[in-house]
Amino acid sequence: MIVGQNDTILKVRCSISTLAQTCAALAAFIGAVGLYRLQVLKQSRSDIFNNIWNAFGHPPEPSNQVLARARKSDDIWIIDFLRQFDSFAATIRRSTKGLCFFELWQLVAILSSLVGFIFVGYLENKWYTPVGLGVLTLGSVFTTAFCVLAWFRDDTL
Repeated sequence: MIVGQNDTILKVRCSISTLAQTCAALAAFIGAVGLYRLQVLKQSRSDIFNNIWNAFGHPPEPSNQVLARARKSDDIWIIDFLRQFDSFAATIRRSTKGLCFFELWQLVAILSSLVGFIFVGYLENKWYTPVGLGVLTLGSVFTTAFCVLAWFRDDTL
């Protein structure tokens, strides 16, 4: 092998390795933050349900029946609690979708990096190598920024 080719292969391997390690760290950290956020949202929704349940005097009914009674109520407090309770469903769904999309992208980037190690000889001095690494890197940055901004934009935390 020519000395310059060894340097190129080393650079490609280091880039791929750094990308895989960074994506794995992001997947773990942002995934933990995302799961924590979902847990807080679900606990907040449960607390609001408990307020509705308490307003009816702790009835021995299943939650769906308590909510059905609440929807028929014209008590201003129960209507407000019900509005808050219902608003959490969309936030939980949006947060779950965001977390799934984020984790999926990170896994694609990690998989691409691992496959890149197998074909590092083919990736050497190809025009698409830096383009592919750039797309994976920018995708990881943008999905991370999107999730963090979306999660902390909501006033539910």
